[in-house]
Amino acid sequence: MSASSLDVSQGIVTIELFSSPTLTEVEHLISAIPATERHARLLHIRERDSCLVLNRKTWTGQAIATVNTFTYVGSRYSLGSRYLPPKK
Repeated sequence: MSASSLDVSQGIVTIELFSSPTLTEVEHLISAIPATERHARLLHIRERDSCLVLNRKTWTGQAIATVNTFTYVGSRYSLGSRYLPPKK
């Protein structure tokens, strides 16, 4: 399955992507930033309100498969992850 073949209309891209047998690595970088004018308009908040930004990159082997940036209103969300260690 390639990233370009995912059906994003149902909002389940992450589930489909992470269940792909070709996915070999995932990187998440989370930052706190003040909302820009654009963020404020799109997220219905005030400029400079706190936002959380999640930058996600995935790999298939040595090739980068996807690069995404998600911006969330800092006062509305918390972000967390849970992973299973690889089976030995």
